[in-house]
Amino acid sequence: MDRRSFFKSLWPSIRDLEQQQNYLIRNNTPLNQEGRENLAGLAKLTSKTFRMLAQYDSKDNLVGPLREFWDGFAENGPSDMMDDFAAVALGVPREPRNANTMSSGLLRQIIFNEIMRAYRRRLAPLEVFAHTFNSVPLAGTDIVQVPYYPLDAVGSQEFIAANGYQITPNATTSAIGNIQVGGMGAGVAPGRGRKYKGLQFSAYEILRQPWLNIQMLSRLAGEQLALDIVTDVIGTQVIHANFGDALFSGPPAALNGDWVNLEAQVYCNRADWPEAARSIVLDSSYFAGLMEDEDLKSFIHYGGAEVVRNAEFKGVYSFERIIQNPRLPASPDGNLKGWISWPSAVLVATANCMPGPGEAHRMLMNHLVVDDQSGMAFAYKRWGDPMFSTDYEIIECSYGSSPGDLARLKRIVAFGI
Repeated sequence: MDRRSFFKSLWPSIRDLEQQQNYLIRNNTPLNQEGRENLAGLAKLTSKTFRMLAQYDSKDNLVGPLREFWDGFAENGPSDMMDDFAAVALGVPREPRNANTMSSGLLRQIIFNEIMRAYRRRLAPLEVFAHTFNSVPLAGTDIVQVPYYPLDAVGSQEFIAANGYQITPNATTSAIGNIQVGGMGAGVAPGRGRKYKGLQFSAYEILRQPWLNIQMLSRLAGEQLALDIVTDVIGTQVIHANFGDALFSGPPAALNGDWVNLEAQVYCNRADWPEAARSIVLDSSYFAGLMEDEDLKSFIHYGGAEVVRNAEFKGVYSFERIIQNPRLPASPDGNLKGWISWPSAVLVATANCMPGPGEAHRMLMNHLVVDDQSGMAFAYKRWGDPMFSTDYEIIECSYGSSPGDLARLKRIVAFGI
C-alpha cells in the first residue's frame, strides 16, 4: 500500500472518533443509549482499521507506514507531520492549522493499537471459556445485561401429516441480568472492579524518546491490567461451587495424551460440545508434562509452529486449542491447575464510566478504546501538570463477570475435587 492510500484508509475512522470524543469533552454533552453505542462502534472501527494496517517484523516490532509516521513525528514535530498527513490523505494544499490535537489523536491511536495487542495476549485464556464482552459505556448505572446463546439441546420433531408442522420456538437468547461492573470503586466484590494502570512522562522523555519509552511502557501496562482482570475472573468464577467436581485430579505426570483422548475428549463428546472452540487451559507444569508425552511430541515435528513458538497445541483430539496459563490464581478451592471448556461457561462485560463535566473539561484526552474482535473495552485518560512539566496517563477498565452455562467447563485440579 502506497503512502497516500495508507493515510486515506486511516483518515475516516480517526476523524470520526476524534470529532465525537472531542465534541463530548468540549461541550460536556451527556450521552444517551444511542450515543454510547455509536461511540463504542467508532472505537471498535478504529481498532479494526489499525489492526488491518499495522505491520510487524520477526521480533514483534512495529514497522511500515505507522512506524514511519511516528518516527517522522519525532524528527519533524507534530505540525509538519499533520500538515503532511492532511495533504497526502485528502489531496489538499498544506496550510497553517492547529495540528496538535489531530496529531496527538493519531499518535495516541498508534499506542492504543499496541496496548490492545498486549491486552489480547493476556485475554487469550479468558476467551476460551468466557463469552460476550459488552463494550457500551454506561451512564447512571453499573448493571449490564449480557446476552449469550446456549447450545440447543431440544430434540428434533417428527413430521405427522395430520398435524402439519408444529412449531415450538426454542431458539432463545439467554440473558444473565445484573452483571455489575466496577464503577464507583466502593465495595467492589471479587470478579468485578475498576482497575487501572497509571503512567507519567516528562516533556523531556516525550520529545527525546517518543517511541521507545511510551510504546514499551504502555504495552507493559496494558498486559498487566489484562492479567489482573483475567486472574480476578478466573479466581472468582472457575470454582467447585459453580462447576462441580473436577474432571481430573492428580499430579502433572498423570495428565498425558491418553487422558486428553480417553477422558477429556470422551466427556466433551458425550456432553455434545461442538468440536469448534473446545479448549484446554493448563498450568505451566501440567502443560510442560503434556509436551513430554511421546504421542504428542510428534506435533513438534510435523504440526504447526505454534507448539514451539507459542507453546500451544492446535487440533489435538478434537480440541481446537491446548494452551498454558502460567498465572492461574489461588482460587477458593486452592488447587486449580486448569480446565476444559467451551466459551459460554462464564460471562464477562466491560462498561467504562463516562467522565463528569468538570473532569472532562480538565482532560487533554478521554478516549474509549475497544478491541474489534472481542469487544473488550477500556478507557484512556490524559492530563498534564505544567508545574512539573509532566503528562499523566491512565489506562482503565470497568468490568464484571458472572457464571454462564455451567455445563460447559470442567476443572483440572492437583488434588481433591
